[in-house]
Amino acid sequence: MVLFLYRYIIYVWLSIMKGLVLLEYLTTSEVVEVWNITRRRVSVLCKEGRMDGAVLKGKTWLIPADTVKPEDG
Repeated sequence: MVLFLYRYIIYVWLSIMKGLVLLEYLTTSEVVEVWNITRRRVSVLCKEGRMDGAVLKGKTWLIPADTVKPEDG
């Protein structure tokens, strides 16, 4: 998990610094670890269309790595 978080932080930092838009996706499980929310909550946010660019592949949601966590409410 620590390695994943470092990779994610480096990816976001490089994207911001270079102005690049890289098409890297995170799985539902990876988003759960980063945002500290449940898998069910991630699925609901995706189904409601509150996760910009989220794509359903089979039974797994793929969320762009640069997506910002939506506000509750």
